[in-house]
Amino acid sequence: MIKILKNIFINEDDILFIDRCDRKTLIHTSSIIYETYLPVKEIEKELSSNFIKINKALIVNKTHIKRIEGSKYILDNNEIIWGAVRKAGYHRRLMKELKGYKFIKK
Repeated sequence: MIKILKNIFINEDDILFIDRCDRKTLIHTSSIIYETYLPVKEIEKELSSNFIKINKALIVNKTHIKRIEGSKYILDNNEIIWGAVRKAGYHRRLMKELKGYKFIKK
C-alpha cells in the first residue's frame, strides 16, 4: 500500500503507471486517476521492484505491460504510454533490465 494523501492508500497491484503533469503527480489505476503533489521521486522510494522508471516523470508497473514497441508501452488495458527517452544508453539499460519479460519481442 502506498500513502498518497493523508488518509488515501493505494494497493501497488492496482497502479498501472505514475506520471507528472503541471506540478501534480498522477497515479493511474484501471478505475481512477489519483492526483497528489508528492514528487515522483518520493513515491518511487515506496514502490516495489515491479515498477520501472521509464524517464524522469514516468514510472510503469511491469506487471501491467502487455508489450513494448520501441518507446511505446502498451498496457494490459490497451492504454498506450509513450516513454521516449533522450539518451540511447538509458534506453539500452532499460531494455536490458526488462529482458526476459513476456512482453519483449525477441
